[in-house]
Amino acid sequence: DYFDSMVLSDGRLLVFMSDSSYNGIDSAVAALQLYGVLHTPSKYLTAPDRLLNTMNWLLATSSLSTTGVPAFALTCAKGGEIHYSSASGNPLYLYNPRAGTFTSHGTKGSPLGVRKEASYDTGTVRAVPGSIGILHSAGLLKARNGKGETYTADALRGLISASRGDTPAVITRKIYEDYRSFMGGSQEE
Repeated sequence: DYFDSMVLSDGRLLVFMSDSSYNGIDSAVAALQLYGVLHTPSKYLTAPDRLLNTMNWLLATSSLSTTGVPAFALTCAKGGEIHYSSASGNPLYLYNPRAGTFTSHGTKGSPLGVRKEASYDTGTVRAVPGSIGILHSAGLLKARNGKGETYTADALRGLISASRGDTPAVITRKIYEDYRSFMGGSQEE
């Protein structure tokens, strides 16, 4: 998996996540190409859909990687406005502490690199103060423990709603520890 973030020149935060694992050397090559696009200074890559469109074109026209890559990109402004776009990646789950609710935010789109003509849409949501958002790779909810059980979205939502006021680092650690405990040392999928 490849996860990255950066602060854009206008102060917005750009967050990117792709699920490029399980494909051997193709995974590393795809992640390197995605990194190259993300870290090439360009005034055109400031919107999630533009970023995914550019990454898609690169992977689809490259002879270096032959694997489709699910991905998700978002930008977040200081006022809480989030713009997002998905290439078959898991959606953004957003917890609203005022309402005590979770909402799912994603757009339709094929994995990066599958079709050169693919294009990606952008959605918008406004997060209220204290909101908690989570992006995760497919492995979080697909891995099986020694009993053959998978970690559930309900367990994840429970941890997040109980973590109101905690820092992102603390919430991440809680999720990791709960997942690790649930897996009981098994990393099978």
